[in-house]
Amino acid sequence: MIVYTSRSQDLAGDLDAGAQIGSACVEVVSQLSVRPRYVLVKGGNTAISIVRDGLGTQQALALGQILPGVPVWQLGKESCWPDAPCVVFPGNVGQEDSLAEAIKILREASDGI
Repeated sequence: MIVYTSRSQDLAGDLDAGAQIGSACVEVVSQLSVRPRYVLVKGGNTAISIVRDGLGTQQALALGQILPGVPVWQLGKESCWPDAPCVVFPGNVGQEDSLAEAIKILREASDGI
């Protein structure tokens, strides 16, 4: 399952719109009932809000990087998906195809799970 928001408008300077988008994403993620093989969140504050508030994560273990500057965390026992791998992809990191590359790596890795 992929949950995403459209970026048809430039909302970079609109803090209210960004907060509304973040809140909506947190709400959607917190309602998911199927445990995924992995979680990948992209974007700065929205990504952290999703991990912290949407998934209920208070602690995470840093496992390494999937790509330069893109950490992989193991979600804490208190989260709604304990021990799930979580990639927190900063919004300003990578090239045009980096997100697709990370997804390919995750899919290949999760085939054996």
